[in-house]
Amino acid sequence: MSNRIVLLPFPEAASFDHLASTRGGASQQLETGYSKATAAYQSMVNTLKNAQVPQTSNLWANLDAGYKQAGLDYARGKKPGWKKIDPQDVVCSDSLLLTAALQKLQAADDTLYIRGHCAAGSDTLHSSDRKQAINVDDLVNILDGKLDKKFPGKVKIYGCESSKDTVSASFAKKFAIALSQRGWINCTFYGYNETLKTFIEDVNGHKWTQRGTRSSASRQLIQVPTKHTEGCIIS
Repeated sequence: MSNRIVLLPFPEAASFDHLASTRGGASQQLETGYSKATAAYQSMVNTLKNAQVPQTSNLWANLDAGYKQAGLDYARGKKPGWKKIDPQDVVCSDSLLLTAALQKLQAADDTLYIRGHCAAGSDTLHSSDRKQAINVDDLVNILDGKLDKKFPGKVKIYGCESSKDTVSASFAKKFAIALSQRGWINCTFYGYNETLKTFIEDVNGHKWTQRGTRSSASRQLIQVPTKHTEGCIIS
């Protein structure tokens, strides 16, 4: 069975939505809303108890019904994780399992997804809370000493329009060139030319674009000069 590792190259504290959507779970907004509903429920329970409102009162029934509905809304709002991704194989820059996860990548069928917010021609990826950014060189440094330089598999920059050029080369192209120049000359590189959904809508865990197509349809090969493609045109 092939290995699929998802790297979020930011601290876990900045990566809530991307962690939740890749592993499966709820958004930060949904979590916050449910936490507030729980706190409000507990506060109202204490208020009714202190006022010695009898358990037969409709106030108790209405309170319980409202909180039950909040729980149902929370459960319905949770989304599936990525298909064929083991939750423990989703790692951040400060994850204790980072090195062990990247060292699993050894075969041609293995895939490394690098996930972050992106845009056409961008120089950086951004964390899911959009408060942190990482450039190509710092991203390569995270992999150095952890990802085998002989890795012959696929490296995919899973970010919106990560393969789309503007007056500047796409982030995926800049990254592919930098990584190949640092010695990873056996990989196949990919980016995406469309806007991608953060949370999966498909119950089977397939990744989709904002246009309603599977993200694999927007995947684009990034060609860079390596010992296998010497003299090829970077495109």
